[in-house]
Amino acid sequence: MVISGFGSVGSGIADGLAAEGAHIVVSDVEQSRTDIALAKGYGWVEPDQAPSAPADIFVPAAVGGVLSEATVPLLNASLVVGPANNQLTEESVVDTLAKRGVVWIPDYVASAGGILYALSQESENYSHEAAHKRVEGIGDTVSHVLELARSSGVTPLRAAQKIAEARLVSATGQARGA
Repeated sequence: MVISGFGSVGSGIADGLAAEGAHIVVSDVEQSRTDIALAKGYGWVEPDQAPSAPADIFVPAAVGGVLSEATVPLLNASLVVGPANNQLTEESVVDTLAKRGVVWIPDYVASAGGILYALSQESENYSHEAAHKRVEGIGDTVSHVLELARSSGVTPLRAAQKIAEARLVSATGQARGA
């Protein structure tokens, strides 16, 4: 697994996955973060080489705009999932990912846990356990997105958009543009 960005979120992902037995390679532009990663025994790759580093999963956890028509052909991972916002330089990049056989989980699906947890506790007064359980439901959402994408012959982004639109219609009782 290659994690691009070893800040508070990226390092948390690395530590959690390493505890589950994943082999972790990280990149970061800050030397102090690199030193911490190396001290933990993680592999390291130059930040500009992170998307092309061999991995099963590439995790953009730093800046947006990492996935472009120029970087997608360099990817050596078959799955891209991470918390960085706005990972695509443009929406058409999802089609390039799909043509290469790379599955991309939309950033707003992958990183929904933080906001879901906070809203559950602060707005809905959920206990820590109940809020955490709600966050764990994101795995079910990802499975639903991937199944809809597979069964509909669309990208995971388009499947996630369909699900979001259906939820909005259900919540508001009206169709988009009505």
